[in-house]
Amino acid sequence: MKPGEPPISRRAVHNSGAGNLPIRRVIIHATCPGVGYPAASKKGAASGTAKYFAMASSGGSAHYIYDSSRREEHCVPESVIAWHAPPNSHSIGIEICGEASYTRAQWLSDKVWPAVEEAAARTRDLCQRHDIPMRKLTVAQLKAGAQGVCGHVDVSNAFHQTDHSDPGPYFPWDEFMHLVNREPALPRPDPEADWTEEIVKQLPTLKAGADNYDVKTLRANLFARGTVGEDRYAAAGLRAWLEKTAFDAALTADVKHFQELKKLDQDGVCGPKTWTAVLRVS
Repeated sequence: MKPGEPPISRRAVHNSGAGNLPIRRVIIHATCPGVGYPAASKKGAASGTAKYFAMASSGGSAHYIYDSSRREEHCVPESVIAWHAPPNSHSIGIEICGEASYTRAQWLSDKVWPAVEEAAARTRDLCQRHDIPMRKLTVAQLKAGAQGVCGHVDVSNAFHQTDHSDPGPYFPWDEFMHLVNREPALPRPDPEADWTEEIVKQLPTLKAGADNYDVKTLRANLFARGTVGEDRYAAAGLRAWLEKTAFDAALTADVKHFQELKKLDQDGVCGPKTWTAVLRVS
């Protein structure tokens, strides 16, 4: 990545015009296409997202996009307000091709990490050129108008204009901000270590009647495992199905089917044992 704003590679359709300067925050996103690990980050994902932003039906846009091939797409000039994390003005949106459901180990894997490295390098460049402190902002700091770096989830929690929670609860902010600040790398975990057990401890038990973001995580992972029939989303479309936060009767049936395949108790409830099977990297 070369310092300085690059030429537009593919222009996004949606924006709110000039008026984005001065830049106060750099906002990190995950594209969340719902195809699972590592497909969401593969070579060509950045170009695919840029093509999507170039469609009138996209309903959104971001300034920069990166995938694991280190491909950079620049879709909206920095001086222009993109549609990525309302309130959108005075911010730069960076999309990392990946899922909000990625585990820490998946973010740090060589199938995803190159995209994160490129996003960090661009974040550092933006902070240097726009005089933005290279610090991770809290929700309270965002509300107070502080400058810095944050995730889409932080903007959602600060201003309540969207319910997005990317880049996800296991995004490695410590490693990312070390890269932004060009600090010595943190000790890396054993790549063979199984993080699933620790992750499952932090996830709620889901059953019929639940209505929250974790249901979307469950849907995305069931789809990625290939256990959801096309008939489930044919009518409304895959994206709409993946975005549903309601744990309905159809999802209960999908969970029971998954449990049957994994020889688990078929109760339709996503508890620790089912979460472990759903999230298993191997």
